[in-house]
Amino acid sequence: MRTRAVDKHFYLNYLKKAEEFLQEAERAIENERWNASVSLSIHSGICAADALCIFNLGVRSAGEGHNEVVQLINKINIKDINVKIRQLLNLIDIKNSAEYSESLMSKKDALTAKQNAERFLLWVKDNLKR
Repeated sequence: MRTRAVDKHFYLNYLKKAEEFLQEAERAIENERWNASVSLSIHSGICAADALCIFNLGVRSAGEGHNEVVQLINKINIKDINVKIRQLLNLIDIKNSAEYSESLMSKKDALTAKQNAERFLLWVKDNLKR
């Protein structure tokens, strides 16, 4: 697993990105832009995961695939980690379909992705208060 050291204070930048992506995902839903909303939700989750890892471990994943961030998160001793990792993996799992395939995302896809991103981000923020 490849990682990159990041000074701890930069976790705030990743958290800000996660929040902005999630806000724009909501706006995309309001405008019935399902594809954009799913992609924005995915990136919110990834940035939130990076914030969590930087805050707790001083590193973020620098690997080829986003699944490696899950290995990093598993190194952190946090309550409800398995449920939250599942929410992040749900976002990562839809990434290829949302961004690289000929498939279009549906309203249901957008709402589900946003819900996963929201729940994951809230959990991350709760675990940054320690």
